[in-house]
Amino acid sequence: MKLLTYWFVTLLLMTVVACDTVRVGGGGNTPIDPPGGTFQLTDGVVVGPDGGTLYVLTVERALAAIDGQRGNARWTRDLPLRPITLVADGLITQSLEPGTDEPLTLVTVAASDGREVNRASVTLPPDLTVDYLRDHPGTFTLSPFGGTATPSVAWLYRPLPRKGAYDPGEEEEIFNGTFRITDGGAGFLPVSADAPGERAGRSVVPPAAQRIAGREGQQYLSRDGRHLLVSQKRSADDPATAYRWEIYRSGEAEPLGQLSSRMAYLPFYVRDGILYFVEGPYQDFREGNTTTTPYQLVAYDLPSGRRRWTRALQDPIYRGPRPS
Repeated sequence: MKLLTYWFVTLLLMTVVACDTVRVGGGGNTPIDPPGGTFQLTDGVVVGPDGGTLYVLTVERALAAIDGQRGNARWTRDLPLRPITLVADGLITQSLEPGTDEPLTLVTVAASDGREVNRASVTLPPDLTVDYLRDHPGTFTLSPFGGTATPSVAWLYRPLPRKGAYDPGEEEEIFNGTFRITDGGAGFLPVSADAPGERAGRSVVPPAAQRIAGREGQQYLSRDGRHLLVSQKRSADDPATAYRWEIYRSGEAEPLGQLSSRMAYLPFYVRDGILYFVEGPYQDFREGNTTTTPYQLVAYDLPSGRRRWTRALQDPIYRGPRPS
């Protein structure tokens, strides 16, 4: 695989659009963060430090702060802003507004009410499209890491393979880079991208000391490290119930609840007895009928065994035709 690493050679062009500033703090992000910190549940879904607020890009292409208990929006901004990470009281987002995909535009909004604090433009390699809501020949991802001390974001662009027979001898081109969030979101400093171990974070597989003894199936850590999922393969007759999930609080032997899933594992976390994860999209075919499940955020009440609410999200994966 041919790795093309792009180094930023200039600092961002910074345009301050409000007099407020954002301070560094409040928990940075690796794929799994220490308990109590903010973290990225999945691409485009950021969880606040209390676990009770989720920042998402809705299917209507609006940035929203979702109340974890009720599923309603605490506030909404009718702009396509893709959440990346939280730094203190500032939510760092990628703008997907028309004309802001080249270069990459980062917008910081106040986590409390969604008002815009500042925005910055990042120069990327030419012919690299970063707006995943449009038809484009590649995927662009932004992954926070680094913790509170050095909050950072790694970006990666992977072109989609062209139509035709797969050629295993053809080298894949990957563009990537890293920038560090400085001055509480007032700047973004380019750094070396050659830190894959740091960017990758910790494994979702729990260490031996944290595993639940005597349980069959695979075990996985929640995104905040506080809970465990025990996943057991069931009958393959119904894809929707192919796996049984049992959710445990770390260090305890009794499950908080269980549910069926078509997936062996999905990134998740638990707060106040509610299990949160993102599923879909997929289709079910039953007795001649087709049921479509969108890409959505799910809140599942573990004590009652029922879904509490769902919220349709903007799908971050390009599912259109491949370039010819």
